[in-house]
Formats: sequence, structure tokens, C-alpha cells
Amino acid sequence: MTTSTPTLPSSLRTRNTSTPSSPATSTSPVFLRGSSPTSPGAEAALGCLPRSSTASTSTGTCTTATVTAWVKELSAYIKSIDSNHLVAIGDEGFYNQPSAATYPYQGSEGVDFAANLLISTVDFGTFHDSWGQSGNETAWGTQWIADHAASQASANKPVILEEFGVTSNQATVYQAWWNEVISSGLAGDLIW
Repeated sequence: MTTSTPTLPSSLRTRNTSTPSSPATSTSPVFLRGSSPTSPGAEAALGCLPRSSTASTSTGTCTTATVTAWVKELSAYIKSIDSNHLVAIGDEGFYNQPSAATYPYQGSEGVDFAANLLISTVDFGTFHDSWGQSGNETAWGTQWIADHAASQASANKPVILEEFGVTSNQATVYQAWWNEVISSGLAGDLIW
């Protein structure tokens, strides 16, 4: 029986940095975290955190559609070489709501958390909470968690608050956030 090696998608060939002479058909991309058989999943750490802010989302050279297409391509590739692990993007959970009042919702990073969570080859979502928007970390973070729990329910996929942290009032802020994680039904959290 002959088996073929999956070809690394063209959009990723320049990102394979395992060695300078690596072929574009590498079956062990360095951007996978959690590829051990004992690991429940892998994060497709797309350049570590997928964003298009180095390009211009306003001029259309790299839009949320560009990033979402790239996530589709990469997650499908990962599933083609390892269908036994869950796949997540490993992103910060930015939304694409251009008229929103606060930065992580506005789409300026070129990421659309809700759209990316609906990709069939993405098994679960991740997001971070460490911005302290609007000067009230507790209230802002609680709403951020609630919004991601709503995305979890809408996509019917688990979502994890993957990184969070504040430097002051930790006990008060974290208790409020954990209460929201539990009451909202969010799949879980990982303190940073």
C-alpha cells in the first residue's frame, strides 16, 4: 500500500521554519502545539496569534475574509494529517463589529472570532482577557466572557478563556470573571 504525504498549503510554505532546507511537504509543521498522542488537542498558532494588522484591513489588502480563509486552509491541513486531535486557532478572540465602541470588537485586527468558530475543521475556540478596556477590568472582562459564551452557544462548540490577567485587584476581578465563566456555561478557563 502506497501512502502520500499531504502537501503543506501554499499560504503556509513560507511559514515552515523547522530548517532552512525543509521541503514544503513537511508533515510535522512547527506551528502545532499539542501534537503528542497524550494531548487532547492542537492549537494552530498561526504566526502565533493570527492577525492582519501588519497589513491594512482598511484598504482591503488583508481583511477578516483573508484571515478566515487562511484559518480554513490551515485547519483542514492539520485535520488531513491528524484527525485524532481537536484543533483550535489559539487566537485572542477578536470580533469583527466595525461600529463597536471598544478595540477588541472593532475588527481592526482582521480577525472574526464568530466566523472562525463556525469553520468545520476548528473544534473549539479560545480567547484572551487582559485588555482592561474602558477603565473597568471587572465589568469589561465579564461582558467579554459573556459574549464569547454566546458565540460558544451559537456555534455549538466549546470555547475556553485561554489567557487572562490583571495586575491589580486580582481577587475581586478574577472572582467576578470566574463567576461569569460558570454562570455563562463557558467550557473553561486557563489563568495566565
